[in-house]
Amino acid sequence: MNELPTQKMLTIRDASLRLNRCAEVVRRYVREGKLPAYKLGLMWYVRPEDVEALARKLNSASK
Repeated sequence: MNELPTQKMLTIRDASLRLNRCAEVVRRYVREGKLPAYKLGLMWYVRPEDVEALARKLNSASK
């Protein structure tokens, strides 16, 4: 069984803090496909590198 290494993953809340956005906005990014996420049980997780890539994209779009 392939399980994601959750110790290296971020929760939606962690991602929202890194992106300086509220958690609902991060959930919208997930729904819209802008941020890949993985559901394990009731929790959603995102990879730190995906969050960093989205942060760079958001920063370049705001300039």
